[in-house]
Amino acid sequence: MNTVNYRNIADLNTLILRKLSIVPRDFDLIVGLKESGLIPANLLSLYLNRPFSDLHSFLNGHIYKAGERGSFFTYSHHQKVLIIDDSLRTGSTLREAKKKLAGLTDRFQFSYCVVYLEPGNESEVDFYFETLKYPHFFQWHLLPDRIREKVQFTMNQTPEYAELSEYPFLLSPNYIQAQASFRKTGRPTLSLADFEMVSSSTTVWKDIKSGTYLPGIRQFAIQTRNLLRRILKRLKK
Repeated sequence: MNTVNYRNIADLNTLILRKLSIVPRDFDLIVGLKESGLIPANLLSLYLNRPFSDLHSFLNGHIYKAGERGSFFTYSHHQKVLIIDDSLRTGSTLREAKKKLAGLTDRFQFSYCVVYLEPGNESEVDFYFETLKYPHFFQWHLLPDRIREKVQFTMNQTPEYAELSEYPFLLSPNYIQAQASFRKTGRPTLSLADFEMVSSSTTVWKDIKSGTYLPGIRQFAIQTRNLLRRILKRLKK
């Protein structure tokens, strides 16, 4: 089967919302590891209504607050801390973080969480949202890799897809061409317009009907249908 373990930011957000109940509500602070961990840290901060920080800032006594930058926090008000990263495979990032935090365990109660976990590493963390086998690819990892510049789609030529040796999937400038690419090659294709991965044989019409593509058209169709139904009910009376 031609599938790729790919997740975009919308997938990340949906997963966190769907399984938010796994995270206790008594944490005082959310801390993200490196750049990738800041995305789920920010989302959890929003949904749990808690402040958040990155590891470097936390070690220097800073947290992020609305309308403020570099705000200091007090140890007495932020004792239960959730450390989060986007994924865990080898565990090196998590071990490095634990080493840096080892001298603070007398002041804080740390718990560790990842969004995507390589199966077999369940004992490494306190919480995880989903197991995901490697190799996997995340939208927020692809963007710093300058993926758009590498394929260089232009307005003069509109190829259905391009190929880069470092990725096991093709790339297309938009969702419609990604659909065409998958039907033609049978290989998963990433749409660079919205970072949706096409890896099944759904048609564009089916995606429009489901709201996956051009959701405004689906909403307009539903509103029109409902209006016609109301008119027909009045006429029958």
